[in-house]
Amino acid sequence: MHLKRTRRTSRGAGRAVALLAAVVATPYAAFAQEDTPLPSGELLRLGQPAVEAMFSTLSENAVEFLVEGKPRRVAADELVRWGAPAERGPLPTALLADGSVIACGPAWARGGAVQLADGEWLLRNTQLNAVTLDKPAVQAVWFAAASGPDVHRVRAESAAYRGAEDQVWLDSGDALAGELVSIDKTSVGFKVAGEDTPIEVARVAAVAVGGARDANRSEGRLLVGLDDGTLLSVTHIEQLPHRTNLRLGVGEEFAAKRDLGVRFLQASGERVQYLNGLAPLDFRHTPYLSVGWPLDRDPAGPTGEFEAGGRRFHNGLAMHSASRAVYRLDGEWRRFAAELALEDRGAEGSVTFHVLVARDQGFASEYDSPVIRTGDPPTPVAIDLQGARAIALLVDYADYADRGDHAVWIDARLEK
Repeated sequence: MHLKRTRRTSRGAGRAVALLAAVVATPYAAFAQEDTPLPSGELLRLGQPAVEAMFSTLSENAVEFLVEGKPRRVAADELVRWGAPAERGPLPTALLADGSVIACGPAWARGGAVQLADGEWLLRNTQLNAVTLDKPAVQAVWFAAASGPDVHRVRAESAAYRGAEDQVWLDSGDALAGELVSIDKTSVGFKVAGEDTPIEVARVAAVAVGGARDANRSEGRLLVGLDDGTLLSVTHIEQLPHRTNLRLGVGEEFAAKRDLGVRFLQASGERVQYLNGLAPLDFRHTPYLSVGWPLDRDPAGPTGEFEAGGRRFHNGLAMHSASRAVYRLDGEWRRFAAELALEDRGAEGSVTFHVLVARDQGFASEYDSPVIRTGDPPTPVAIDLQGARAIALLVDYADYADRGDHAVWIDARLEK
C-alpha cells in the first residue's frame, strides 16, 4: 500500500491555531489501536510548569491530554512541547527540504526502502507505508555506509549542501558531483559529466539533491514525532475513519494509515519566539585557553534531535563556557523560559547558567543556577520580562575549567 498523493498544494503555512483548527475531533484512535495504552510524556505549555501527561485527543483548536487521570484541554497556541523524539534505528533516513526526517524501512522491502525513478522518490516507512515525493522535496538521504565519527560529517555536509548539481558521498570518504538518476535496492544510478557511473548502494554513505528550493519553513508548524524516530513538519492533519490525511511543509498532501504512533509534538505560533530563531544582538565566547566556540543555534543538527540530561529534545540554544548571548526585546514579551542542562556527549562537564535583564537602570541579575553537571536532569527557569529592553544569557565555568561544558538552553523562548 502506498501513501497516495491526493493533490499538490500551495507552500504557505498557517499558524498553530489554524493548523489544529483543521483537525476536527480527532481522537487518539486516529493514532493508535484501541488496545494500545495511551503514550505518556512531559507536557510543556506557555506560562506553566511541566507535568506528566497522556496524549488523548486532537480537537478543534486544542489538544486533549490526561493529567493524573483527569482530562486537560490545552489550546493550540498554548502548547510548547509534549513527549520526546523517539530513537531512530540504523535504517536509511531521508531529510526533506522542510526539515522533516523520515526513517525508511524495512530494508528488505521489495525494491528497497528508498527508491528514486523518473524524478520521483518512494520512501517506505512502517507507519506511513510508502511516501511519494518529487525529487526536489528531498534534501538528502543517509545510508548505512557512513559509520563512526564520519557519519556526523557526512550528514552535516549533505544537509547543508546547496550546490547546483546532485552529490553522492562514498564510504571511502570521497564525494562525487553530477546527476542523481535513480536508486533501487542494490544500486545508485549516477552521472558524472554526462557519463553513467553506477554505484553499489552498499558503498554509498549519503546523497544530496542539488538545485534551488522554496520550501516554506515559517512559523505555525506542528512537528509530529512517530515511534520509529520519524519527525514530520506538518501544516494540516485530518483523521477519517480509515486513514489520516496530512500535509507536509514541502507542500505535499497524503493519505496515510490511521495508526501513526505519535510520540512527540512541538508547536510554534504567534505567542512564542524561540531564541534559536533570532540572531543575537551580541555574542561573545571567552576561551579558557585558546579554543573558541560559536553559538550553536541548532544543537539538534540535521537529525532533528539531541540528548541532554538523559533525555532527547528537538529545540535548543547551545553555548560553551564561558559565553554570553544578548538579545534585544521589543516590549511585547512577558516571560522568558527554558530548561538548563549539558549535552550528553564527550567528557563530563559542569557549568553555571545566569540570566541578566536590562530595564531602565541597565542589566541586573535575575537568575543564577547551581552547578549543573553532565547527566543532571534539566533545570527549569522562568523570568518575568515586564519592562525589559534586553536579556543576556550567560554560561560560566564550574568544576573543571571548560572541559565538556556543552551547555544547552532547551526550548529557550520568549512568551506572550
